[in-house]
Amino acid sequence: MDVTDNPEVADPGLTALLVLLGLLQRPTTAETIRRRTGIISGFGPDELLDAAQEQGLAVERVHLNARELTRVGLPALVLPGDGRVLVWNADAPEPWLMDPAAPEERVAPERLATRRMPVLLVRSDSEARARERRRFGLSTLLAELGRYRGMLGHVLAASLMLQLFALATPLFTMVIIDKVLTTGALSTLDVLILGLAAVALFDLAIGLLRSILLADVANRVDVLLSARFFRHLLDLPLAYFARQRTGDVVARVRELESVRQFLTGSGLTALVDFCFALLFLGVMALFSVPLTMVVAAAMAGLLLLYGLCAPVLRRRLESRIVEQTETQSFLTEAVAGVETVKGLGLEPQRAREWESQTVAQSNAARDADQLASGLNQVAQFISKGTIALTLWLGARAVIDGGLTAGGLIAFNMMVGRVMAPAMRLAQLFQQLGQTRVAVRRLADILDRPTEPHPASATELPPPRGAVRFEDVSFRYGPDAPEVIRSVSLEAKPGEVIGIVGQSGAGKTSLLRLIQRLYVPTAGRILLDGVNTARMDPRWLRRHVAAVTQDGVLFNASVRANIAAAHPALPMEKVEQAAELAAADRFVRALPQAYDTVVGERGVELSAGQRQRVALARALAADPRILLLDEPTSALDAIAEQRIQSNLRAIVGGRTVFLVAHRLSTLRICDRVLVLEDGQLVESGPPSALIRAGGPFARLRAAQLGEPQARPSSGEVRHALAP
Repeated sequence: MDVTDNPEVADPGLTALLVLLGLLQRPTTAETIRRRTGIISGFGPDELLDAAQEQGLAVERVHLNARELTRVGLPALVLPGDGRVLVWNADAPEPWLMDPAAPEERVAPERLATRRMPVLLVRSDSEARARERRRFGLSTLLAELGRYRGMLGHVLAASLMLQLFALATPLFTMVIIDKVLTTGALSTLDVLILGLAAVALFDLAIGLLRSILLADVANRVDVLLSARFFRHLLDLPLAYFARQRTGDVVARVRELESVRQFLTGSGLTALVDFCFALLFLGVMALFSVPLTMVVAAAMAGLLLLYGLCAPVLRRRLESRIVEQTETQSFLTEAVAGVETVKGLGLEPQRAREWESQTVAQSNAARDADQLASGLNQVAQFISKGTIALTLWLGARAVIDGGLTAGGLIAFNMMVGRVMAPAMRLAQLFQQLGQTRVAVRRLADILDRPTEPHPASATELPPPRGAVRFEDVSFRYGPDAPEVIRSVSLEAKPGEVIGIVGQSGAGKTSLLRLIQRLYVPTAGRILLDGVNTARMDPRWLRRHVAAVTQDGVLFNASVRANIAAAHPALPMEKVEQAAELAAADRFVRALPQAYDTVVGERGVELSAGQRQRVALARALAADPRILLLDEPTSALDAIAEQRIQSNLRAIVGGRTVFLVAHRLSTLRICDRVLVLEDGQLVESGPPSALIRAGGPFARLRAAQLGEPQARPSSGEVRHALAP
């Protein structure tokens, strides 16, 4: 496929990525990439990185100049900064650089700018698989930091200069005391003071530069981790969210802040400063080896103290985080269910439970803080004791003539410069312990397997709508009972299938299996004869739209909610979908009509209005398969009648699965499936099922309050026939 001739591929970055995927024997389409990334246009370096990773490539973003690029034996995308995105084919017998906008020409690397430019290198498949198997941990943070080696190199250089400048103050002080005060050389004093002022200015400038560089690196890593975490969270199967409390998930997201504080706070600078502080020990040894040994022993004692207490501190930090999570979950549940709390008059009970939970959290925080504070106090004592000991020993050395007075003062100033990074590094054990706990809680999500998005999935044409279940069973967990048991059924394209049964019979679960929100534990589901397990779930759900019972909306305008799956949908299409869903009339009566913001979860609308907007959203996607789960349960009689009169237009040749408790809604159905305890017990046209007098007839009679006649055996056999 020549993507360069495809008018639908207008973005140069997307075009280059398609060419590169073709060279790597991973052909795909622009529509697939846009669907998987959610990006319509504007494929810059970050977007291309995400898109390539979505296609299963192990991609590394680096900055290279033209000469360095020619030495790289890996295929790559090159962004020279002039709006083009070039393809570097390093696997060819003679490597070449190509602009997809002019594929017949080759671009000479020497024609590119001499400065470094963004390059996306594609690693081997083995590296991609190894990266997928790699578990999330502190090593992941180090790997992310390693992507900014250039900036970190500048940070190290700035740290070295800061330590060298820090040597100037004690050395100048020694000269002033030993030389200036004894000789009265005021001109020398003036020069030394000017030198100290210059050093202070340079120290300020370089310190600010280092802080800016560190903040920039930390911000980039934070954005990458946050994006990776949220994308992974949304890619987790629905079953994960069914088992997790919302507050627990939110609390784990907040752990990203702990990681950020470690990166932007004193963590990295303490480690860097401690390494360079060892230079001071070398200089201090020139003054007095015995005194230097005392300082080195104190530093080792500080590190040993925190190292021994680290396991206890980590356990207390874990306990604090667990209690914080419980508090977050309780608060989330209380706020989400505040209407029920008020309706049942549960405010006093909930308040007491909140106080009890707050006490538990405060106690856990107190235990952790007390240990950390105690350790810091002991560290302060060691530091002050070291200074006192060096003064005592140093004064004796001055009296004995082994050290000058200026040398003693300079040495003691350097002790402070050495002990400060050592204390910060010792305190880093506490911060590191908290970061390790945070990383482990993040890993509980990031290491979970996501829904499969096979990069090699067959690109299928739009489905016709034939759905077949082959002996499908499903349970929510290994120890949970089956909610769908050995169900086999077939729906032809354009057929309308009604699904009825008592609450808990498995009707909603059946619909979620069609969307592959749940994965069968046995059997298989086919769409147009293709196993849905081989399909990209996002592609499948683009063609299978669902209207749920609660009709959850986003905190956006009515128009944005209806066009959620297709943000560029023309306004007339939005209005057509709303008209079919019997929503157009009430939407136009809203203060800003289609631009009215509906609030969180659609709270500004009534339940019936939310349900109609949700139906319009499903219709706006123009799916081939439509899943309706009690689509009129919250509607009044007039609104329901309007929707029922539109049902023929809503169906519109689509394959429809309609779950309904109001059996009057099933008049449009070609067939009705009756579920009992997860089993398909009856199937057939509604009229035949009524004559058969089986489960469907009993449900109808119970709803209408009519007596029921016993069926003949022949009628039952006819009703069970597929």
